[in-house]
Amino acid sequence: MAFVWILSLAFFNNSLYTYGLTFIPGASSASHFHDIAGANSTLARVPSVVQVEFLQPWGVWQQKGAATIINNRYVLTAASLFSGPDYNPMYRRVRAGSNFLSSGGVINYVEKANNYPAGNYTNQPRDISVVRLAAVIQYTPMIQRAFIAAAGSIIPNGLTLSQAGWGSRNTSNALTVAPVMTVSTNQCGFNQTAFNQTAFNTTVLCGSLVQGYNFSNADAGSPWIFDNITIGVVSGLNFENSSWPGILSASISYYTNWIITTAV
Repeated sequence: MAFVWILSLAFFNNSLYTYGLTFIPGASSASHFHDIAGANSTLARVPSVVQVEFLQPWGVWQQKGAATIINNRYVLTAASLFSGPDYNPMYRRVRAGSNFLSSGGVINYVEKANNYPAGNYTNQPRDISVVRLAAVIQYTPMIQRAFIAAAGSIIPNGLTLSQAGWGSRNTSNALTVAPVMTVSTNQCGFNQTAFNQTAFNTTVLCGSLVQGYNFSNADAGSPWIFDNITIGVVSGLNFENSSWPGILSASISYYTNWIITTAV
């Protein structure tokens, strides 16, 4: 049986506790990840990150998103990558263990995508999926599973996270990691009704890239990481709505129990 690793993540008296370690909210405790330039060593820092590739109509596989390994058979990603009128699992695969787009690493095909109920390419708050791969993942120093946030973890505004990805608009083909700071969810959606705003606030995180960095390294499905704990999954809806000044991410702690029961 495959297991998902969970790290306890919660805030008490304005301090973050994870396995007995205390961090100050807003401090760049994950700053050792930040490497926007990209290098061969980047994947060694985030070895749980993989590429999601689509088979194009002209017969070429192309990277369209990212995912996070959560055990030896499942990855965590955005449901918008695994839904839509033309979706078919035969047209999706992942590439693990490679710093660079569409080369090297290990290819694994998709058996089944388990999108969160009502999660699809049009649903803002629930853009998250647990995807079962066709073959068992073989771990190496460059291919590892991630820790995920414990259920009910509270992520405050002003926390600096690491965003890993190749970037759909990145001129480089290398994996990069950039700092993102959590901000109010009001910056990631407009005209929400009172009911929808409540659901929005509990199921998503909103982030803003730290000054001096750009948005080019984000992919749909890119992880947000705090001190080795994956706490968010970047939504594909970011790439459909230019009116949002912030970056929208599914808050993993809302879905942790569902992830555990699904990834078996």
